[in-house]
Amino acid sequence: MISLNEDEKILLQMKKHWGYLIMPLIVSGFTGGLLFPWFVYRLLRFLTDEMIITNQKFYVKIGIISKEVFEMALEDMSNVAYEQGLFGRTLNYGTFHFRSVAIAGISACEGISNPEMSKAVLEQAIKQKKADQTSKSAQTLLASTNIVINAGTLSATDDIKFK
Repeated sequence: MISLNEDEKILLQMKKHWGYLIMPLIVSGFTGGLLFPWFVYRLLRFLTDEMIITNQKFYVKIGIISKEVFEMALEDMSNVAYEQGLFGRTLNYGTFHFRSVAIAGISACEGISNPEMSKAVLEQAIKQKKADQTSKSAQTLLASTNIVINAGTLSATDDIKFK
């Protein structure tokens, strides 16, 4: 499990779809078990990989023996996309693509269940985070602009002198 910030909430937790195992299993069967290690590798990835979307960050947790956790701030993310092949469209899984300033280039997570919904949740979280930041910036600006006029009203023709 990942450790979340105090006000951070999980919006979506994604694991690999069981369809991620179909192709290695079929190919392994046709080759008489010659490619069985490919299936075992995929099975272990199926059991260990995970993606988590929170209201503040996007996490990708991968690894079979050792574990790597990538965490990206939502405001640093862009170009969220997904793709689905024949099996993926039929069984509703696919490859999830994203770009972040935290990771150079475009990154991908294969075999994610319901990639269309995952993309929509992530895009909505990014949009909400950016809107919250804009609102917070405006509030900070208003709070720091503390103008007080004590002596009556001013008109456009009044001569204002600053001391």
